[in-house]
Amino acid sequence: MTNALIVVDMQNLFVELVSGEFPKIVYAVNEQIAGAVARGDPVFYSRDYAPVDLPEGDPRGRTLLHPELDVRGEVFEKGPGNRGNFSAFLLAPVLEPQQPCAEGPSVHCSGR
Repeated sequence: MTNALIVVDMQNLFVELVSGEFPKIVYAVNEQIAGAVARGDPVFYSRDYAPVDLPEGDPRGRTLLHPELDVRGEVFEKGPGNRGNFSAFLLAPVLEPQQPCAEGPSVHCSGR
């Protein structure tokens, strides 16, 4: 059996919601990431690139992964916002593409 760690939506927007608790949360998640990497387990990250309540283009970078997050694996981008896809791991048709999905060697855009 293969194990993997899935880190879900550890982005500025969502980490900010827990206010003063975010350093503890990011630290705890980073410990899990370090443990997974030490065991040789893959680490996958999801990133919601288009929450419905943010201005187009995300001028404050609120959908970016938190800068203190230890990113050592593939990032999968997902809706729900403007593309209608709630899962980073289930390919679904694009409903109304309004924002481009970031591209890069370790970034996958669901819904494509």
